[in-house]
Amino acid sequence: MATGCPKCRFKGANILPDGSLRCAGCSHIYHPPIVYPEPPNSAGRSAALTGGGSHKIVVLAVVAGMLIFGVAFVYAASSKGSGPDPYYAEHTTSPVPEQSKEASSLDVRDDELPAAKGPPQGKISPSVVSGRNGDRPWWLLKYINSGDVPISFPSINAELKNAAGEPIEHIARANIYWLPPGDYVWILAMLPAGTQPDASFSVEGPKATSRYQVAWKRLDPEQVKVEPHPNSHMVNYPFLTGRVVNNSGSKLTSIRLQGIGYDVEDEVCSYATGYASENALQDGAVADFKFGTGAWQIRQPVRWEVEAWGSVQK
Repeated sequence: MATGCPKCRFKGANILPDGSLRCAGCSHIYHPPIVYPEPPNSAGRSAALTGGGSHKIVVLAVVAGMLIFGVAFVYAASSKGSGPDPYYAEHTTSPVPEQSKEASSLDVRDDELPAAKGPPQGKISPSVVSGRNGDRPWWLLKYINSGDVPISFPSINAELKNAAGEPIEHIARANIYWLPPGDYVWILAMLPAGTQPDASFSVEGPKATSRYQVAWKRLDPEQVKVEPHPNSHMVNYPFLTGRVVNNSGSKLTSIRLQGIGYDVEDEVCSYATGYASENALQDGAVADFKFGTGAWQIRQPVRWEVEAWGSVQK
């Protein structure tokens, strides 16, 4: 039985991915010989039943085992410390990862860019509106992003006392979760029942947004109108109607609206919230809105302003 390379008879070889061998002497590629036991004799009984046939099978098995062990030993010795196999590098079908110029110059949406450097900074407008809804006090505050980076989940901390005079804290968050620098959002602090009327407010540690956080964009409501309430007992609480146009350049979801009412002194006296008729808007699409007022109101407004926000869908 021939062993080693059939071309140069060298016994050292490297095992290739497809199971073939590459001679370490002449680089000839070949397949190791496979030895099978003798077929059954003419009588139909296996040679393993006779003494001579059994001896041949045992010898063949020992020789095959020694051959496999020898090839594995030679392969391990020849490949130790030799690094990647050059043949495998030339014949592999696995693609090599590569950063192309096209991939490096792909456009990245502004909501996926890393947050700008600098600490987030927020402040509260000194003008505060307060009232009661049933037995629950509420405060309306304007939260302003006074820094150079977006703020994640703009929040206000309220320090007040409960009915027993014990100090408590309450966190009020905006109904949008990403506030651009230089912009503002109204935050309603709806406090537990029985809370004493006095309270102090501060910005709850502003946090910078991450590059994976969904951005929010301000929209311009159009055709805003005050629609009288059909119930004669609710004439002081009209509906606000109009539409919003998505001119942000992105697909937006969760279109949220805030209605701000002003009295004859041009002071904020009422607050309302609502949603657009469509929850998702493609760029350039239009959605109508209609929502009620009166839940948080201390005086009758003479005019209303509606502010709209939408979150960028990734």
